Amino acid sequence: MFGLWGAARYYRTRRAALDATALAAVREAILDAPFMSTNNLNERFAGTYGFSVCFRRDGLPEVLAAFPAFEPYLRLALAPRANAFFLNPLLIADGAAVHPHIDLSLSTYCPEVTPPEVVSVLYVSVPTGLQGGALNLYQGERRVASVPPVEGTLLDFRGNLRHEVEGVRGGAPTIYDARLSLVMEQYSVPDETLERAPRFQLGTRRAAAGDPPLAGGAGEGAFGDEVRRALES
Repeated sequence: MFGLWGAARYYRTRRAALDATALAAVREAILDAPFMSTNNLNERFAGTYGFSVCFRRDGLPEVLAAFPAFEPYLRLALAPRANAFFLNPLLIADGAAVHPHIDLSLSTYCPEVTPPEVVSVLYVSVPTGLQGGALNLYQGERRVASVPPVEGTLLDFRGNLRHEVEGVRGGAPTIYDARLSLVMEQYSVPDETLERAPRFQLGTRRAAAGDPPLAGGAGEGAFGDEVRRALES
């Protein structure tokens, strides 16, 4: 996949990958999801918000049934050779960042897995006046790219690159105004590994925190409260 870009290329971008209507539908689907909460990923994502969807290619119908607005993104982003995926919305407001790491989320289910073939990022919402929030890519200790978020852009980068999201210093004072992306780790794994990956599984801190059942929308709790305050102001 990346060989077509040349040996010196670490990522590619597709500007205006989705039109404004499709982007708005993705944003609404994420913010209205009853699974949104503080991120259920590791400590490198502290202070960010989101949820996760782990699935195999044969679980794609369940993903589309749960999140039909994601269909245009998935149609564009899915790598032909990939057969296992870890999808997560990532919401970063002022003061938050993502610290350097290499994606390996599928290892929760398949400990022997190697880094994904590609990571695909759709920039769903980038507030005007955002300060910070660039994606930095590293090969070893050397930074090879710094990519500012551009709303509507689909970015693919090599899955074995260490990366970080710089701290958001301003322009996203509330969760509802945050830098919002939809990230998908795409793995190509052998059949014996694929058998241990879930066909379709949602991950959220809401269930782990013992919150009451949610009937749609942002739900109860700090996240829902902040969304409602932003909408009412």
